[in-house]
Amino acid sequence: MNTNDPTQLRSIQSVIDEHNLGYKIKDWQADGRVNYLTPAAAYAFAYMWKALIDAGYTRKDHLVLGNTYRTIETQNEIFDWDRYVRSGGSRTDQAKRPGTECYGTGGAAAAFPGTSNHGWGIAFDLNPAKKGTPPNPVSRWISHYGKEWGWTWAEGKNCSEIWHMKYKPDSKEWPTQPGPKPPRIK
Repeated sequence: MNTNDPTQLRSIQSVIDEHNLGYKIKDWQADGRVNYLTPAAAYAFAYMWKALIDAGYTRKDHLVLGNTYRTIETQNEIFDWDRYVRSGGSRTDQAKRPGTECYGTGGAAAAFPGTSNHGWGIAFDLNPAKKGTPPNPVSRWISHYGKEWGWTWAEGKNCSEIWHMKYKPDSKEWPTQPGPKPPRIK
């Protein structure tokens, strides 16, 4: 389901409040925007972020939330249409051509408009999101332990983005309690 419709999404803060997790996501954001994900992804994110806080990570460790849900208009702005056309695509294409998954402007990756996991409400970026940024403690922790909450770095790894995480749970239903408390990684 590619929503591109915030009414089908849930704010992360509403999940934090509903489950009495005791933190404000705005304290961990790069900017003041409201962050939306699908309901299941927002739930999983809220508990995973709480585990990161409980493990002692701080903004200094790069525990800073960047982008979550992104509109199709924004995706069109950041997709490198010129590069796509040079590779044989057309601005009128309705679907991406194979091998064009990482065509973003400014050196960052971006999915073909309408196919972005940000537009589906199942992805988030850590901040800073800059090419060449070395892995930091938070991205290493999520790449190792994020699967406990259904988050994976595989997609970001494919495009050399240490900051991009995707919600991809296994077939199990989400528990009503958070997952295990993983240790801090140096």
